[in-house]
Amino acid sequence: MIYGKLGFPEMGAAGAGLSTLISRALMPVLLIGYFLWHHSFRRYFSFYHADNWSRQKIWALLSVGFPISVQMSLEGGAFSLTGIMMGWLGTEALAANQIAISVTNMAFLIVLSIGSATTIRVSHGYGLRDFAAIRRVARSSFHISVIWNTTMAIVFLVFRNLLPRIFTVDPVVIDITGGLLIIVAAFQVFDGLQSTSLCILRGMQDVKATSVIAFIAYILITIPVGYLFAFTLGVGPQGLWMGYIFGLCAAAILLITRYRRIVSRLERNYL
Repeated sequence: MIYGKLGFPEMGAAGAGLSTLISRALMPVLLIGYFLWHHSFRRYFSFYHADNWSRQKIWALLSVGFPISVQMSLEGGAFSLTGIMMGWLGTEALAANQIAISVTNMAFLIVLSIGSATTIRVSHGYGLRDFAAIRRVARSSFHISVIWNTTMAIVFLVFRNLLPRIFTVDPVVIDITGGLLIIVAAFQVFDGLQSTSLCILRGMQDVKATSVIAFIAYILITIPVGYLFAFTLGVGPQGLWMGYIFGLCAAAILLITRYRRIVSRLERNYL
């Protein structure tokens, strides 16, 4: 759809948007179809009865889900605001920013998938009040994320001038992206730690404080620091991404501290 292949008209950027729309529309259809087809999941549809709906249950779901959505919106908003400010620096910087985000997401999605499993495992331990299991799962997840993100940091550093060539042949964009990937490598470990910590806290249903921490880290630290380096100090595109180093580091420290305090308090109360 972008380049007009396989009989499709050449649509450019609109083709990218349309293909994204189609994929997003198909995802829920295919997921629901898989649930109906697979016998181990089909039985869950039997729980959907009018008797199971109540104001208390809906409020219980919202009280957990809404703060999580706020936290995710703040984190995504920081990247969106950075993208807007990157546009002030020119089209090449904006293109490099998009490439860097795409490359970063490929590494982050592995951590996110590990975090989803971590949330489930921690929630089991939390329900059983098995705090040793919570600590064991958390420790394992931290180790996995640190190893993975350290590996990806090395990859980004070594191949910082090669990875952008997958997306473009523009030498200016490649040069800017290479500089951004150095910053990406610098915050990889912090990004893994904060993401894992968030998932651990979600497993213990501690979600309201994470929204406050997200606001502090992504809005009060990441955006102003990035603006300071990029425009006030004249660092340029790399300066905007330097804000992520400070923001993600702050998020990792605050979230890990929060997790340790909660587990320690629960152990004192139940053991």
